[in-house]
Order: sequence, then structure tokens, then C-alpha cells
Amino acid sequence: MKAVLFDQSKGNKQKATAALGRNFWYMLVFILISMGGFSQTIKVQGNIDNDTNWNVDTVQIYGDVIVGKGVKLTVGPGVYIEAKDYYGIFVKGCIEAKGQQNDSITFTVRDTTGFWTDTTSVKGGWHGIYIVGKDESQDSSVFSYCNVHYGKNYDDHGKDVCGGGLYVCNHKSLLITHSRFTNNMVICYADSIDGPYGGAVYCENVENVRIDSSNFIRNRSFYYSGAIRVDKGCKNTIISHNTFIGNIAFFYDIIPGWIIYGGVGAAVSTSDLIYSPEISDNFCFNNKSPNGIIYTSNRYARIFNNVICNNWGCGIFDGHQLSSGKVFNNTIINNKTRSGGLYLWSNVDVFNNICWGNSYYDWKDYDQIQYHGSKPKLMYNCVQYGDGGEGAIYEAPEFVDPSAGVGLSYDGAAADWALQNTSPCINTGTDDTAFLTIPPFDIIGSKRIFGNRIDMGAYENQEISVYIVDDNVQNTDFVQVFPNPTNSFVTINFRNAIEQKPISIRLINVIGNEIYSAPVSGIDQSMMLDVSDWPKGVYFIVIQSSDRVISKTKLIVN
Repeated sequence: MKAVLFDQSKGNKQKATAALGRNFWYMLVFILISMGGFSQTIKVQGNIDNDTNWNVDTVQIYGDVIVGKGVKLTVGPGVYIEAKDYYGIFVKGCIEAKGQQNDSITFTVRDTTGFWTDTTSVKGGWHGIYIVGKDESQDSSVFSYCNVHYGKNYDDHGKDVCGGGLYVCNHKSLLITHSRFTNNMVICYADSIDGPYGGAVYCENVENVRIDSSNFIRNRSFYYSGAIRVDKGCKNTIISHNTFIGNIAFFYDIIPGWIIYGGVGAAVSTSDLIYSPEISDNFCFNNKSPNGIIYTSNRYARIFNNVICNNWGCGIFDGHQLSSGKVFNNTIINNKTRSGGLYLWSNVDVFNNICWGNSYYDWKDYDQIQYHGSKPKLMYNCVQYGDGGEGAIYEAPEFVDPSAGVGLSYDGAAADWALQNTSPCINTGTDDTAFLTIPPFDIIGSKRIFGNRIDMGAYENQEISVYIVDDNVQNTDFVQVFPNPTNSFVTINFRNAIEQKPISIRLINVIGNEIYSAPVSGIDQSMMLDVSDWPKGVYFIVIQSSDRVISKTKLIVN
């Protein structure tokens, strides 16, 4: 038998090495499990006295965080910030939270139980973000690709209750873009107080405010501004390309035999005696406030290219008696309200708006543009009832796929509020747009004036052009055309036009091609044309003498 020599010390070393290797991998697996695959979580509270970066996976807030004067807090993409109780982030310097399209930043609270059901406490919410500088502050804050959820501000003693998710005061600049504010709220039941204002966002004395391309969903104030409030001292304010759905600015009180209710600006409200905002290209669906889904009380607000449909309350309320602003090219449809689509206490210019189907009871006709103690200038509006001003039309606007009814029971966001090619609102807006400072694009980024003349409403049809006869067209009552629109026969009455003899009639389509022409004799009183085989669309009936065009009338074949 051959002896086998065994080195016991070497064997022990091999066993020890193997055990060490196993322990290393066990420890590594434990670390990976603990960190969630290299995840990082930090716990914060108290003062931040130096510029700080939160560039981790999760920030847990265990007490109020206070960012000192002149200090910048930077939040990186993808950070999830969670308050463990009713704590907030209080900023005396500035905050820059820049997420990315596929890696957003979130601010929220751990436990949301009771957020909506308990309206007499802060239960279910956190204190939100408060940015409060000095009057001379030059700090600027940015929120890009951020989610702000469940901010809640409650008080029953009559102090300011503003900004459920974000409060900004005495600041140089605020930019909110591509962000989402949902389920934020401000509550106060006391009388004669300054608030509550701004369920999601509140701004005061902020020199530059830009809120753009963001979503505001299910935010609430128990008085002013379900989503956004821009208050005094905000010099340059632009609120544009946002979507507002399900926001509420509403309160009610019950006294024996009566229910008293009110509320202002479910989506946006603004107020200042000097400065004025631009509110444009916003979608407002299924919000609730009796006194305006968009409310302004400024000297010269510009409100244009907004779609405001299927809300509870009038679309736009301008409440500044000295206002001389402009309200134009808005589509305000199917809102449940006693105040029409537009309610004005001001002397604003009101042009190119579509106000249709805004009512409270099916059996009662409401003026679509209402004003009280003021003299607004109305021109070229499409209204169902009431006065639309010079150049107004009173025909159904013919949307591609409108909602089926009035108010919150119908989803305004699911409808298509663009104009059909047969819409009478195409190329019938004011022919003088220089004073309006028309933007280059409509609400969805299409060319704003297509076919040499602006459409009514927030959408500009991109298929129907317009034939301009010449600069000497006299739009008179020489000719009567009926029925219009039509899909079979049309009667053209010349009884006044023959006084301009000799005359002729031409029918021209929207690209200027002549479809029909004939002379009109002095004895002709009227003529009838069969248009049942004509393509659907817009045509122009042109009556002209030997040296000039007398009249041009729009004919719609549907």
C-alpha cells in the first residue's frame, strides 16, 4: 500500500479560504437586499445651512426641513421624497428640482389615510413646500418633471391658508414645467380671512412666474383657486399649455331654509391692481367652481386659446371693474352654469370665442356672454343665445366629436373640440387681428391663421382655406340665402341686389375655384340651386356688378 501524505495545515487554510469566500458573498447579498440593489435612502430633518444635493433614491423626512437664506437645495432626477408625518420643506433660499421625462421627482407623504374624508384636520397630508424669501430676494426656484402629491394646509383660526402643495412668496422667479400636482388641498371655515387660496400652488410677490406644460388634477380649495392662485405683486406671469381636471374651488354653508355656496377659480385665479397675467392654451375639464373656472381680477389680463368644457361653473369670469384686457379665441362649451360661458364685470375686448351649450337647466336659455355694470367690446363670437357682437354667428359650431351633454357627468377630456370642415366658425373670426397680438399657433401647435383669416375658438382648422374676393367687398344685406347650412336646395334672394344692376352671381369654393356663375336680370327676384351633389364644405356666394363686388355670403353644404 502506498502511503498518502496529507498536509493538515494546508487543508485548514483551504477550508478557511472557502469559508471566507462564502461569508463574503453572504455579506454582499445581505447588503444588496438591504439597499434594494444599490438603492440609497437618507433621513433628513432640521436646518440645511450649506448648498446641498439630494441625489439618492429616497429621502425620508422625519421633521421639518429648513433651507437657510442664500442656500440652494438641488434635487436630482428620480428622487422619491416622502414625509413621514405632517412635515414640510421650508426654503429661505431656493430649490432646484429637475427631473427628466422618464425619471421624475416625487414629493409626497407616507400615509394618506383620511386626506379627503377628514376636512377638519391635516390628516392624510404633509405640509408641502414653502418658499419664503425677503422682498429683496434674487433667488429663483425650478420644478421640472416633478410630482407633488397630498400637500394639505388646514387652519380654523383665520390666518392665511394658502398653497397646499407649493407656496412661494417674495421670490425672484418660479418655473414649473412638465410637472404634476394631484390631491393637494387648502381648508379654512372661518369668515373674513385672507384665504384659503391655491389648492396646489400659491404665488405672491414673485417677479416672474411661469407655469407651463403641467397637469393639475383633483386639487381643492374651500374658497379661492382649486389649483393655482397668482396673487398681488407677480409682475410677469404666464400660465400656459396646462391641463386642469377635477379641481374644486367650492364652499357651502347651511342655514335654516337656505344653502349658501360660493367659490372662485377652480383651475386658475389671479388678482393684482397693477400687474396682469397671460393665461393661454390650457385645457380645463370637469372642474367645479361657481364663479369661473378661470377667474381674473387684473387691469389687463390676456386670456386666449383655452378649451374650457364640461365644468360646473362659468368658463371665464373677469371681475375687475377697471379691466381693459382681452379675451379671445377660447372654446367654452357645455359647462353647467347660470352665468353663461363668459361673465364680465369689466370693459374687456371679447373676440373670436365660441360659447355654446353653457346652461344650468335644459329648458332655459342662458345668454352665453353675460356682463354686469360694464361695457365689454364684443365682436365675432359664436354664441347660442344672447349678444355675440358685430360679426357674430349664431349657428352650432360643429366640433369633430363633442361631449354628449352638459356638466360634470360627461368627460370633456374624451371629446375632440377641433372644428369640422363644415363649421361656420372657420375663417369667420375678426379680419383685423393686429390689435390682438395673435400668437403664431393654436392650442395644439397648429398654425394660428390658416387661409388668410382666423377661425373662432381655440383650434385653427388646417384644411379649409378662404377665398378673399378683393379689398373692396361690401358685406351688406343685399342678398338673403336660406336654408344655410343645407344639404339639398338653397334659395338666393336678390330683391335688394337688383338695384345695383347689372349684376352677376358666382359661387366659389374655399380655394377660389368657380363652381357656378350666371348673370342676374333686372326682373329676377330669386333663384334656387340644387347643391345635393356638391362636396360638403364651405362656399362663397359672390354678387358683383361690372366694376366691383357688392356682397359675399358664406354658404355651408353639409
